[in-house]
Amino acid sequence: MNSKPYPSKTNRDEQWQKIIAEWDVTRKELKRWEKYFFHGEFDGKTDLDASLLLCHPEQSISSWQSVINRSFEIDPARWDDYHKGEELKLKSFESIQSCFLGFISSYHFHPQDRAWIFTQIFGDVYDPKRLFPLLLAGETEYRKFTYDAEMMCAPIFMDVYSYLEENRHSCSYVLGLLPFVESSLQYFSKNVFSTEITDYGSSSFGVFVGLNYSIYRALKGFDTASKENTIKIELARKVKAIFDNYEGDLGDYEKLVALVEKEGPQV
Repeated sequence: MNSKPYPSKTNRDEQWQKIIAEWDVTRKELKRWEKYFFHGEFDGKTDLDASLLLCHPEQSISSWQSVINRSFEIDPARWDDYHKGEELKLKSFESIQSCFLGFISSYHFHPQDRAWIFTQIFGDVYDPKRLFPLLLAGETEYRKFTYDAEMMCAPIFMDVYSYLEENRHSCSYVLGLLPFVESSLQYFSKNVFSTEITDYGSSSFGVFVGLNYSIYRALKGFDTASKENTIKIELARKVKAIFDNYEGDLGDYEKLVALVEKEGPQV
């Protein structure tokens, strides 16, 4: 388990303003969530979702576990008495995992905090034997992740793409996760390194898109680049370097690089 303390770099007031700017809720709902965001107290009931986990004023394994424990109205001991109980548990488990992957982009954490949150859940490096560090309510055994290395990395690479090409969300948090990405390469499917991909919407496609644009941006020079583009080029080169320096089998990676250099991103 990662034991490094929470960096706590996020300005909570600014974070709250950015979050609610993207929400479409009533004033009553907004007041309920504001109280929860700053004090951890929620009036009324709501389903367990990303907001309950990521808006909590304390970000830690213990606080997330507490949120999960309090969010189930069904007596955990009676899960199996309910229709499709195991299916509901699996759906809930997958939802909780996804909170710390793609959904977290909408909660505007400081890059260092976001990287820390990721490593608390998924580790500093990818370990296929690692167990999810949170328990479903009423359970006593930690579950295996239902997401593999490629699925864990796909949202990271989609954030890279969104930042490089759409200027959405600074993704400097990725710099703190490069060891995780590097350790994941051996588990990626060869589709990631293909010169073309048709499996749209898959985790392979997510990594493929971010990799393509990282290769493309890494080719740019610094001489005439603006300050913003210089930062993007630096990030792209660091991402690309992980693949360039990898000594294992990356399929058609070299062909992909040559094609992007010649024609641009293949997406």
